Amino acid sequence: MKHHLTARPCQGEDYEFVYDLKKQCYHDYVAAIWGWEEEKQRELFAAYWEKAAPGLFILLLDGVPVGFLDGQVRGEWYELGNLCLLPEQRGKGLGSKVLKGLLDKAPGGRVGLQVFKSNPARRLYERLGFQTTGETDHHYQMEGRKTL
Repeated sequence: MKHHLTARPCQGEDYEFVYDLKKQCYHDYVAAIWGWEEEKQRELFAAYWEKAAPGLFILLLDGVPVGFLDGQVRGEWYELGNLCLLPEQRGKGLGSKVLKGLLDKAPGGRVGLQVFKSNPARRLYERLGFQTTGETDHHYQMEGRKTL
């Protein structure tokens, strides 16, 4: 059976879904580096929600929410802020499909992102041709380009 992956703009009722999924995806990395204080994370998320809202999308598989992404166009490229999938949806090709779609639609065919150094998602980005362009203490900055 072929599944249909779509995206729709995020709505107010998606707030807790996005918070919970972002927490599932990043908790261990954040906790290991800075510690996890739920109240502080809630405050940071509220600020993120306001800032990311115009570029925040819910990913739907056959109409059911399975993840979210956010980002914005920055001149000749697209900056991906987050791509998060429910744990049971990882490893099924959905992330690859989303990233390939972003590369196809991005200005100049370029997508930039950063990933925690310990995040295994880095292997996915590398498989799709993303190259490391820089790093911070905790992240790698990467860029992917559309292949012709």
